[in-house]
Amino acid sequence: MEVRRRTLLALMGAGAVIALAANVIWRIHSSKSPVNTATVYAGDLAAVAIAVPLLLALGNWWRKGRSGSNSGVSTSSQAAAAANRLAEVTADRWREEAAARRIVTPAPATVLWRWAADEFAAPRDEVTTPPVPGTGPWPLPYLIEGTGELLDSGVVSRLHHDVYSLLPHGRLVLLGGPGAGKTGAMILLLLAALDRRAHLAADERDRVPVPVWLTLSRWDPISTTLQEWAVDTMNRDHPALLASDYGPNAADQLFGSGRVALFLDGLDEMPEGRRTHALKRIGDETRGLRVVLTSRLREYQQVLLTTRPENTAVIDLQPVQPADAAAYLLHGQAGPNRQQWEQLAIYLTQNPDSVASRALDNPLTLSLARDSYTIKDPTKLTDPDSFPTADAIREHLIDQILVTAYPDEHQRARITRWLAWIAHNMGPRQDLPWWDIPTWVSPRQLRLTRGLAIGLSAGPIIGFTFVIVSAIEFGQYLGLANGLWFGVGAAVVIGGTMGAIGGILEIARQPRAIAARWPRRHELSQGTVKSWHLVVLPIVAGISLGSAVGLGSMSNGARAAVLIGAVVALVSALAMLVFMLRNVWARPSADSRSATAAGTYKADRHSSIIHGFTFGALVGIAVGFAFGINNYTGIRLEVIDGLIFAVGIGSGAGIAVAFGTGQAVLVKFAEFVLVCQRQGQVHFLPLLEDAVDRQVLRQAGALYQFRHDSLQKHLTRHGGANPISSAVKSPYSTSLQSLRWG
Repeated sequence: MEVRRRTLLALMGAGAVIALAANVIWRIHSSKSPVNTATVYAGDLAAVAIAVPLLLALGNWWRKGRSGSNSGVSTSSQAAAAANRLAEVTADRWREEAAARRIVTPAPATVLWRWAADEFAAPRDEVTTPPVPGTGPWPLPYLIEGTGELLDSGVVSRLHHDVYSLLPHGRLVLLGGPGAGKTGAMILLLLAALDRRAHLAADERDRVPVPVWLTLSRWDPISTTLQEWAVDTMNRDHPALLASDYGPNAADQLFGSGRVALFLDGLDEMPEGRRTHALKRIGDETRGLRVVLTSRLREYQQVLLTTRPENTAVIDLQPVQPADAAAYLLHGQAGPNRQQWEQLAIYLTQNPDSVASRALDNPLTLSLARDSYTIKDPTKLTDPDSFPTADAIREHLIDQILVTAYPDEHQRARITRWLAWIAHNMGPRQDLPWWDIPTWVSPRQLRLTRGLAIGLSAGPIIGFTFVIVSAIEFGQYLGLANGLWFGVGAAVVIGGTMGAIGGILEIARQPRAIAARWPRRHELSQGTVKSWHLVVLPIVAGISLGSAVGLGSMSNGARAAVLIGAVVALVSALAMLVFMLRNVWARPSADSRSATAAGTYKADRHSSIIHGFTFGALVGIAVGFAFGINNYTGIRLEVIDGLIFAVGIGSGAGIAVAFGTGQAVLVKFAEFVLVCQRQGQVHFLPLLEDAVDRQVLRQAGALYQFRHDSLQKHLTRHGGANPISSAVKSPYSTSLQSLRWG
C-alpha cells in the first residue's frame, strides 16, 4: 500500500513539474513583446534546469519507497554472503600470520592449560548449563548436549574441541603470564573454528559465527560502545564489508545478528582505568555473541574486584614443561648444530629447576632461542656465570631479536634508535597506527610545515599564471614589467593566504581510501540519482546570471545567455560525474582484500592525489571559463586565456587540497619536522615495512605491532624519557651498549 501511494504521489508530482515548466515556456513564447531573444533562451534553459533536478529528486524518493522501509539495512542473504567473505579473508590472513609468528612452524609448542582457580572461574557445571532459549548465542550445529565433557586440563592445540565447542554461553577467558602463549593459543583456536565452519554444509555454516580478531588496547569503553568500536574496526580491517553487494551496513548486521564471534586480545594492554569498563561492556553488550578474551592473570584479578563476568569459562595457561621444551627445541634441527641442541635438551630435562629451564618455559623465549641460535652454540644459555638469573636470559634473548634481524651494527644502531622513539611514543598501547605518527611531533610546527608547503607550491603556480595572462592580454596596457610585478604580488598574496588556511586546518586522525575503478551499471544509475543535488544550485545560479547579463546587455544578450548557460551546464555535468565517481571509488568492491598497514598508507596517499586532482579540475574549468569570457570586444570566449587559467589555477588549487588532506602527507611533513629538529632523517613507512619483513614488527589489520610486547617494553624502558637524545643500554649486547643518539 505504501509503495502504491508513493508511486501515485510521484507521478502527480512529476506531472505538476512538467506542467509548470511547459507553462513557463509557453508564456515566454506567447508574449507579445519579449524583452530580448536572449531572455527567451535564458528563461527556457532556466525552466529546464529547474525541472530536471526536481524530477530526479522525485525519482529518488520513489525508488526509496519501492525498496521498502528496510532499505537502510542489509538483508539476511547479504549478511550471510558478507559472513562467508569475512571468513575467507580472515582464514587467509591468520594462516599467514600463524606461520609468520612461528606458532605452527616448526610445530606448535606443547602448552598445557588447566581450569582456573575458584577466585577467577565459576564451576565447570555452571558454564555448561544451557541458557534460556532466546537469550544466548546461536547453538553451534555440532554443540549437542551430552556429546562431550568439559575437561579440567588439556593442551591449547585442542581448545576448540575440548572447550570452545562445549560452551553453550560461548564465553571463554585465556589467562597466562608474559610470553605464556595467550595470543598464540587464541590464533590456534580461531583457525580451528574457521576450519570447522568451512567443512559444514551451507545451511549449517550460516549458524556458525565467524571469529573477528580485535585488539583491545585501541578501545575506549568509557566513551564508545563495543558495537561501535567493533564495527568501525571491522570496516577498517575488512573493506570488502563496505561493498554495495553486502548492503549499506554489513558489519552492523553481522554484529547484531550474532554472525560474528569476538576474539578480544589483550585486556591487560588497556590502560588500568578502562579495564573495568571494558569487561562490564563486554558482559552487557554481547548477550547473543560468542566471546574469547585474553589477559594476564594479575590484571584480570584486579578487574574482578569490581566486576565479574557471568557464565564464563576461565582457563590458565601453564608453563611449558622441560621435556616439552626440549622436544620443541629439537624439532626439525639438522646438521652440525643438532648435537649442541641435544646437549641443551638433555640439560633442560635433567635440571628442571635450573635457571635455563625456568627461562625457557614459554613459547616466546623458546621461539627466540631457536631464532637467535640458528648458527651459534645454544648451550651458552646454561652458563650460570653469563646468565645468573632467568630474567637475564629473557633480557638477552630480547636483545637478540634486533641483533638477529639487523646483523650490520651501524644499521642496527640507527634502526634501534627510531624503534625506541616509536615505542616511547606508543606508551602502553600495543597497536601502532601509522597515522598517529604526525601527532608525536609539535602540532604547531606540523601546521607551519603544511602551510609553507601549500603556500610555496600553490602560490607561485597561480602567480605565474597571472604573469602569462598579463603578458598576453594586458602587455600593451600595463607593460611586461608591471605584469611581472602583478604576478609576483599575486603569488605572495595567494600563496600566503592558502598557506595560512592550510596551517590552521584541523589535523585529521584517520586515513582515507579511494580506489579508482570502472563503476558498474547499477552504481552509475545510483550515482546519477544521488548526485543531482550537487548541481542544482550551480545550474540555477548560472542561468540566472546569464539572464541578468542578457537583460543588461541588449546587443550581446543572446550570446551571453547561451555562453554562460553552456559554461554552467558543462561545469555542473562535470561536477556530477566527478562526485558520482568519488562515491563509487570510496566504496570498495566485494572482492577487496583485507587491509594492511602499507595498503592503507598507499590508499590514503592515492586518495589525497585523487581529491586534489578532482577539486583542481573543477576549479580550473570553472575559473578558466570565467576568466575566458571577454566582454571588452563583445562577449566571447577567449580559449587561450581560459586554458591558461584552467591549468594554472586548477593545478594550484589541486596541490593545495592534496597537501591539505590525508594522513600520508602529514607523515612526510612529520619526517621533515624531525629533520629540522636535528633528530635525524627517517622514512617511516619503509622502516616499518622492513621491520615487518625482519620479524621485528607484525601487522594486525591496518595496524603495526611489535612482534613481542616484551621488545616494545624493553625499548621503552631502556630508551628513557627522550629516546632521541639518550642511549638504549643492555649489558648483554655490545652493539646496544655502544649506541649513541645523534
